[in-house]
Amino acid sequence: VSTQSTGSSGINAEYGNIVGSVVTQKVCSDVQAISMLVVKPEYRRQGIGRQFIEHIIKVARKNGCSRVRVDILSPLNQHDPWKEALKKWYIGLGFEFVKIVNFLDECNELLVEVTLSLYEKLIT
Repeated sequence: VSTQSTGSSGINAEYGNIVGSVVTQKVCSDVQAISMLVVKPEYRRQGIGRQFIEHIIKVARKNGCSRVRVDILSPLNQHDPWKEALKKWYIGLGFEFVKIVNFLDECNELLVEVTLSLYEKLIT
């Protein structure tokens, strides 16, 4: 796992090949946020995502944080099996559901209402 000064982390596994990435940053005095965690499809189900989370927890502790937060963005009123599996994956890593926030995504040409599911893990 390598960390850049921008707050982005990347895993250099398989002798230096980048197989995934994640963005992390301290968002308030005691919370380290995780976003955009991705692992190349051919490297999934090998524990790489878990390595990202473990590394971010170490970073969070160094930053004086007591919690790690992740948000999962989903279209409102649409069932997405991938997002549901992702939520279960985070819960399996010790994250707990905090709340859902509904809002409009104005980042594209169409206004799409989405939900943001927040999960947190207490670290000690």
